[in-house]
Amino acid sequence: GTKRAALLSRNMERIQELSKFLAEIKFRSNEDDVQWVPDISPRLIEQVCCEALNELAMPYIRCEREADMHIAELAVYLDCPLLSNDSDFYLFQAPSGASYRVIKLDSLSAECTCSQTKCEACKHESTECYFLACSAFMFCDSVLRHIPTPLVPLLSVLIGNDVISAVRQPADLQRFLSMRGGAGMSYNMRRIDAVVRWLSNFGYDTRVPLRAILSQYAIGSELTDVTTQIVHCVLGYVLDPDTTGRELTEFLCIEQKPRVSSSSARASATSHVSRPIPTMMDVDKAVEVVAEVLPNSSGRTRSVTTGQSPGDLFSKWPQALIRSFRISQISSSLLDSLYVKGGSVMRILFEDLSLTESIYTVTEKLRSLEYELFIGIEQRSDCSQKLCNRLPLENRRHGFQMLPFCMKTESLAFSSTLCPTEMFFQFFRKYLHIELQERYPLQRTELCGLMCTLVVWFRHSQLVKTIDFSLSSCSVALAFIACALTTHTILEPFLNDSTQLEKKITDLCERYISLGSTLKFKCSELGRTTFSIQLVHQLNELQLVFSELNQMAGLLNVLLCSSHMDPNSRVSPSKVSNLRDPVTFWPCWLVFPSGRLIYWLAQTLQQSLPHERLQLTVGVWIPRLLNVMLPEVVRSVNSVADDFDRLFSIATRMATSQ
Repeated sequence: GTKRAALLSRNMERIQELSKFLAEIKFRSNEDDVQWVPDISPRLIEQVCCEALNELAMPYIRCEREADMHIAELAVYLDCPLLSNDSDFYLFQAPSGASYRVIKLDSLSAECTCSQTKCEACKHESTECYFLACSAFMFCDSVLRHIPTPLVPLLSVLIGNDVISAVRQPADLQRFLSMRGGAGMSYNMRRIDAVVRWLSNFGYDTRVPLRAILSQYAIGSELTDVTTQIVHCVLGYVLDPDTTGRELTEFLCIEQKPRVSSSSARASATSHVSRPIPTMMDVDKAVEVVAEVLPNSSGRTRSVTTGQSPGDLFSKWPQALIRSFRISQISSSLLDSLYVKGGSVMRILFEDLSLTESIYTVTEKLRSLEYELFIGIEQRSDCSQKLCNRLPLENRRHGFQMLPFCMKTESLAFSSTLCPTEMFFQFFRKYLHIELQERYPLQRTELCGLMCTLVVWFRHSQLVKTIDFSLSSCSVALAFIACALTTHTILEPFLNDSTQLEKKITDLCERYISLGSTLKFKCSELGRTTFSIQLVHQLNELQLVFSELNQMAGLLNVLLCSSHMDPNSRVSPSKVSNLRDPVTFWPCWLVFPSGRLIYWLAQTLQQSLPHERLQLTVGVWIPRLLNVMLPEVVRSVNSVADDFDRLFSIATRMATSQ
């Protein structure tokens, strides 16, 4: 919760950027004419990346919130690359000799490239070797390598970050900034370049640059305050991988062997614990206090205290629930509203700012139920003191502001005489008003997941009911389901063959891009290429509902099954383990295969009369989508069309009966 103010400020900046973009694009006939787009990542970017890694059976660790330092320590300890857009990762100081690689998420190409040389796995399997091109940052190859090791954390002090505003610039540093050069650089880039060059001038004696910085402040509260801020900032950038990395590896039950530790690596470890700062000091004392927490390049080691065990939060939780968090099956961001002072900060998405309420309104009911499940766990285990907030607290957009909202929750009641599947049905019937037992005409439980997504979205969307009278006439819903069903039909034969699947996905991506361009051209002929934030808003709502429902179903399954593992339970453990999930979900990458294609298909359908859209989807667009890759289109069309009709028939009936 210490970065709450920074997160709120960042969201306010994104609201302003999005507002500026939406105002500008109104006057453009084509969204491609706009040169500048807000830096707002797609909602599912991290989730899809993790799903791809799962498909490849590639081990990974995901961190969703502000734990940058510990993630960096774990990356150094395990000697594995780190994938992030956070520039803070460039400033972490790894122990001497430790490798540290950061891949910028934005630089990761979606295009597969065939490698000239094969990795060991591909050599063994005699297959082609593909890779994703990217830009990797390594401290030892960067301009930062010229800065003496102990001074690297001062970069953040002089540049400024979420923890500290930039300190006053020493006169010598100002001289570097005023020097000629840096043509084409922004002022901010020139300022960073000047700081790097200034710090590169010093040796390993940290006192000279520290004195130049601290001597600009008056002795007393001003000097004490800035010294405290600098110490806090520095401690946030000095890594101790041998201690924290080992603890996290044990906590996460990671079997991978860590890199070989070295004495030089251990020597640079600095305690992460807040140190007492004298209330009154002169410049010499302030220099000594800061120098003490900078990385130590000598052979002297420092004791490290890491504080409370990270397992305290999981106290008395079911083991299956703890495991769900450890493997990222359930998002840890769900806990922020309950276990972080000040609550969660809901990030800004591409949404319609003409709506007063945040886009997250569409999943408010689902989140409320998830919060209540956790409150129930803590109350039953007599651990309510772990909760920081009496009610779940969320900070989200309201108009053009970020405001706190206390979420209303209701006590959940389950019948102990029912088996988990029956309790699951009861939960959906009672709290979501969805009768899952009516889904049996749907042959797959994944289709039930899509049906629930449509029902919840149609009931709670801020836009859909102002545009469409029913689901069967809703162009966004029709395009979404058509793309999901056809994509699954095309790829289903290859889902258990990773080599074939990779090739088919690469081919399908190219064909979807081509079809999306064709649909866009078709819309342009009719004068309908103007960017629609309403369509994008609805697509983002669908993504939110789908991922939240998926998470809630997983959470519910874990808790219901765990409650029946008690020896006094009336349901035997063997029966519980054999129960089938009533609702399941395909991966996000399969359900939302191409946002661009879904968008332009929805735009195309919207040009038809409402009562014609469903038949057009079944009769024209599903065959067209399948024809992208499948030779036996007729048989596939009949199968997909049947699933499509049944799904919309049930969803339309449920969406209007609440």
